[in-house]
Amino acid sequence: MSLISRAKLSSVRLFAQGQNLLTFTQFQGFDPEISGTLSGAQYPALRTVTFGISLGL
Repeated sequence: MSLISRAKLSSVRLFAQGQNLLTFTQFQGFDPEISGTLSGAQYPALRTVTFGISLGL
C-alpha cells in the first residue's frame, strides 16, 4: 500500500521556483541592471526561492 493511499490522498505535488538566482557578468557593482549615474549605488534585485506542496484530498 503506497504512502499516498494510506494518507487517503488522491494526489501529491511538490514544486520549487526561483527568480534572479544567478547573474553572469564582469560588472563589479551590486547589480548590472541598474541604470543611472550612480552605478552600483543601490541594492540589487532580490533573489527569491519558493517551495511548496499541493495535496489532493
